[in-house]
Amino acid sequence: MRLNPGLLSSEDPKKLPATTLGIAGYDPLRDEGLLYGKLLAENGVPTNVNVFKGVPHGFRRFGERLSVCKQWDQTMEDGIRCALTNPSASGEFIIREH
Repeated sequence: MRLNPGLLSSEDPKKLPATTLGIAGYDPLRDEGLLYGKLLAENGVPTNVNVFKGVPHGFRRFGERLSVCKQWDQTMEDGIRCALTNPSASGEFIIREH
């Protein structure tokens, strides 16, 4: 699992906390991020998958010059708050687009 989320076993997720994924829509690793989110959700981990359409890997470094960075920051803040509430898993794989 350390190198490839596709190798996640059914036992591995039991060790993981609630997860929020922020995935850049034009990231070369986008599909791996989506696969990881799907595997987590289907294996009982409370998972929020967020795809930021139209931006490349590392877009956050543009800060205030790119309006989507504010959405990214809010999504990460919300993810931390959610994880601290110890949420229950829905088992559904839902992608939120920003």
